[in-house]
Amino acid sequence: MASRLAACEACRKAKVACDHKRPACTRCASNDRAGICIYRTTPFKRRRVESSTSSQSPSRLPPAQPSFAPRNNPYPNPGFLGSSSHVAIFNEISPKTIMHRIPIILLRT
Repeated sequence: MASRLAACEACRKAKVACDHKRPACTRCASNDRAGICIYRTTPFKRRRVESSTSSQSPSRLPPAQPSFAPRNNPYPNPGFLGSSSHVAIFNEISPKTIMHRIPIILLRT
């Protein structure tokens, strides 16, 4: 890969193109900033991006395990079945307890 020339610090901070002229680039010279047109002596270090296709990545990862056990349920999505679930509450209520707890007033029309 061909390396690119680094922009001067003023152009880099302003995020503008630099023509890399020495001792001062054209932008710095035209803006009377020739004295602050400084180039880095050492390039920035690029971070290595690890790809998922790397030969080392499978050895670092723990083996995959299923996060849940399949259930034999007649419904595809039974909903939440915890203690506060509607399904759990309805399973605890029988028609007899409903009749004793809730008075029903029948009105004739």
